[in-house]
Amino acid sequence: TGLLRVSKGDSVVDLFSIADQNTLVNTYAITKIAVLTKVRTYTVTAAGVVTKLNPINGEVSCTSAFPSAVRVSSSCDALILDNSTIASKTGAIVMFGAVNVASPTVLFNLSTSVLSPSSSPRATISSTDLYQLAMNNSCLLSDTFEHAQLEVYLTVTDAAGTFSQEI
Repeated sequence: TGLLRVSKGDSVVDLFSIADQNTLVNTYAITKIAVLTKVRTYTVTAAGVVTKLNPINGEVSCTSAFPSAVRVSSSCDALILDNSTIASKTGAIVMFGAVNVASPTVLFNLSTSVLSPSSSPRATISSTDLYQLAMNNSCLLSDTFEHAQLEVYLTVTDAAGTFSQEI
């Protein structure tokens, strides 16, 4: 990662952004923990040179077309779902651009789907196993431990209600 350098006679002809996940589940209402996914932005020159832009150096500009569904970090390197993003949205657009590039048409629209919980979480506990621990070394100690597995299920849906999945 470095500064955007374009050779003399070459020009940036395209820009693209890639998110680690393109379908996000907004679990903030349940966990109170923001959901983040990393985004990387690249340029392509007429000569075919692909360069990763450094958002920390201010090489990337960005804005969310649907801030009620998905926000983008101020450094343009992450998509964020938190208490300010309450809506579900299929095809939520985040627009990215390269800063200090001669052509103002070098933009990229990253599309993502945001799913939200459609019901309260459901929990099940698996069968309980008992374990007994005995230690000897001139002393006998016996304790019983209980082991169970807790599984939590959450049904999520898109804004139109056309997609529903239990996770």
